[in-house]
Amino acid sequence: MNSNRNHNEYQRYKRLAQQVAYHDELYYRRASPEISDFEYDCLKSELQYLQSKHPDWKIAEEKVGDDRIEGFVTLPHREPMLSLANTYNQTELFEFDKRSRKNLQFNALEYVIEPKIDGVAVSVTYEKGQLVRALTRGNGIEGDDITHNIDTIVGLPQSLKGDNIPPFIEIRGEIFINNQDFLRINLEREEEGLEPYANPRNLAAGTVKLLDSQKASERNLKIIFYDIGYCEPTAEDLFKTQENVHNVIEKWGLPHQEKFWKAFNINEVWSYIQELDFIRKTFSYGTDGAVVKIDNLFLRKTIGATSKVPLGAIAYKFAPERSETMLKGITIQVGRTGVLTPVAELEPVTNSGSLISRATLHNADEIARLDVRVGDTVLIEKAGEVIPAIVGVLRDKRLPTSAPYPFPTKCPACGSPVVRLPEEVAWRCPDASCPPQVRRRILHFSSKQAMDINNLGVSIVDQLVTRGLVSNIADLYNLKIEDFFLLDKVADKSAKNLYDSIQASKNNELWRLLHGLGIQHIGAQSAKELANFFKNIDSLCNASMETLMQASGIGETVAKSIRAFFENTDNLHILNQLRSSGVCMDRVETLAEASSPIKGKKFVITGMFPNLPREELKRMIESVGGLTVDTVTKKTDYLIVGSDPGSKVQKAQELGIPTLSLQEFISLKDTHIT
Repeated sequence: MNSNRNHNEYQRYKRLAQQVAYHDELYYRRASPEISDFEYDCLKSELQYLQSKHPDWKIAEEKVGDDRIEGFVTLPHREPMLSLANTYNQTELFEFDKRSRKNLQFNALEYVIEPKIDGVAVSVTYEKGQLVRALTRGNGIEGDDITHNIDTIVGLPQSLKGDNIPPFIEIRGEIFINNQDFLRINLEREEEGLEPYANPRNLAAGTVKLLDSQKASERNLKIIFYDIGYCEPTAEDLFKTQENVHNVIEKWGLPHQEKFWKAFNINEVWSYIQELDFIRKTFSYGTDGAVVKIDNLFLRKTIGATSKVPLGAIAYKFAPERSETMLKGITIQVGRTGVLTPVAELEPVTNSGSLISRATLHNADEIARLDVRVGDTVLIEKAGEVIPAIVGVLRDKRLPTSAPYPFPTKCPACGSPVVRLPEEVAWRCPDASCPPQVRRRILHFSSKQAMDINNLGVSIVDQLVTRGLVSNIADLYNLKIEDFFLLDKVADKSAKNLYDSIQASKNNELWRLLHGLGIQHIGAQSAKELANFFKNIDSLCNASMETLMQASGIGETVAKSIRAFFENTDNLHILNQLRSSGVCMDRVETLAEASSPIKGKKFVITGMFPNLPREELKRMIESVGGLTVDTVTKKTDYLIVGSDPGSKVQKAQELGIPTLSLQEFISLKDTHIT
C-alpha cells in the first residue's frame, strides 16, 4: 500500500516539476504567463511540500527564477539577488516570526512592512554617487544589463544627492508601469491586432527587455527603490535598520516607497498588512501583497539565507478576489484599425470594490482557450488589480443546451467578411468605411497627441458620422460652421470654437499629421523622428524600405507598415483630400530656419533643471529642429548638463562630445533669431 502511495506521489511530483519549469519559462523569460500568480504559487507550494517530504527526490532544483535572455550582456551581482519566500496564510506568517525569534533567541522582533509592488526586480549600481549600471535579477547570481532602458525612466537620477554616499552600492528596487499607461498600451496593441499584455507586471518585464530603448521610453516605465545589495561599507554598518534604508533612499533623491510601516511585534505586522490591503487600491500601480522584513539589518544578516530566499524576510500575498457570475452574452467591438474585440456581458457583480458588468475576452483564441459559452457561470478577477477578466468556467454548472461561441465571420457593424493576417491573433474588418472604424479614426486623428482638435469628442463624432457629414478624416476640413448647428447640444459659441479649432489644425507640424493618420506601429515619438528625417509627406510617401530604415528608431517591421500604408490607394486619396483642403504637410519646425545651428542635431539631456521640466526642454530642442535621444553615442552632437549629472558626462568626454549648460543651449538656440 505504501509503495503504491509513494509511486503515485512521485508521479505527481514529476508532473509538478515539469509544470513549474514550464510556467517559469513563460513568466521569467517570455513575460507571458498562462496562469495567475495564485495558481502558480499553489503549484509551487505543493511541489515544495513533496520535496520536503522526500528530500531524496531531486528532479526539481530549488532556485531563483531565471529571467536572462539572448541579446543582453550578462553581468554578476556583487551580492546575490534572491527571491522572497511567500505565503497567503496568516498562520504561516506567524510561524515565520516564531521561527525567526527562536533562531535569533529574541522574545520579540521589530519589522518593517512594505507594499509589494507587482513589477520587475532590478539592481542599480552607483559608484561614487554616479549611476553606472542596472541589472535584472537574472538567476540571482548574475543578471541582464538593462542600463540602456533604465536610462529612459523619468525621475531616476544619474547621481545621488546629499552626504554620506558610499563609494560603491547596489540599490535594489522594482520597475513597474502605472495602471493608466498599462490600459493605454494594451488599447494600442489591440488596435494593431497584437496580443494584449495580461497585467502591468508582464508589460514592465517585456519593456525592460526591449533592445530598442526608444520604444521603451514611449512606455513610461517607473521605478521605486526599497533595499540594499552589496555596499562599501556594509549595509549593516551604513544603515543599521531597514527603516533607515527608506529614509536615506529618499534623502539621496531616489524614487521611494510612498508608504511603509514599522511594527514592534507580529500582531502589529498583521494589523498593518490589513491596513495596506485597504488602501492599496488608491495607488496608481499594482500591489499584490506586503513584504515583511526584520528591521535590524545585522540580525537579518545573521539569520542567513537559503540558495533562493533570505530567511529574514517574507512576502505575504493577497489572494486575488474572485467573483462568480453569469455570462449573459458576448458583444463584438470594432476598433480604429478594424480589429474585432469580444467583450463579455456579465450579470453585474462586485469585485475588488467595483461593480463589474463587462470583462475583456481579448480575441477569438482566448474564447476558445477558456471554452467560455453564453449562459456559463464564470469566475472573474481583476488582472493585475486593473482589468476585469474571466479566469475560469464552472463547467459543473454548465447548461446541457450550451454550445461553443461561434466567432463572427462577418463584421457586426457593416457585414463585410472578416480577415485574419498570418502574424496576428486578431480578426479584422477590412472595410475602411465601416462606421465604428471611421469614428475611432477621427477620434484618434483629433486627439491631443495627434492633431489636437479641441472639443471634438465622442458625442460630436458619432453625430457627424451618423448624419453622413463625415466619412473619413479629410471630411473634417470640408465642414462649414453651419453643419455644427445641426448637431444636438452644440451651442453657437461651441460650434464656432469647433470650426476654428479644425481650421487651426491645418497649420500643425508634420509629426502631428503623421501620428494622426494612424499608420500601424507609428506613435507620437516615431512620427517626430520621421518628420525630422523626411521633412515632408511626399518624401516619406516615396521612400524605399532602405531609406525608411535609415531614420532613427525605424526597423524592418515599422518600415513595412509605412510602405503598406502609402501603397494603399484609399490612403493616398485621403492625403490628396487633406492637401486640397490646405492641410500643411511640410512643417517640421516652428522656429528653426535653414541656418539654425541646432537643426538636425542630436541632443542628450542629463541632470536636473529646477525651473524647467525635462519634457519642456525636449520641446524647446525640437521646436528649433533638434532631436532628443536618450543615450550618448558617437552620433550624439551635444550633451545638455544640469545639476547632479550622471555617467553620461564621462561618456561624452570619452567620445569628445561637446557639453552645454542650459544657458549655453538657450544662447545657441537663439543665435539664428533676429
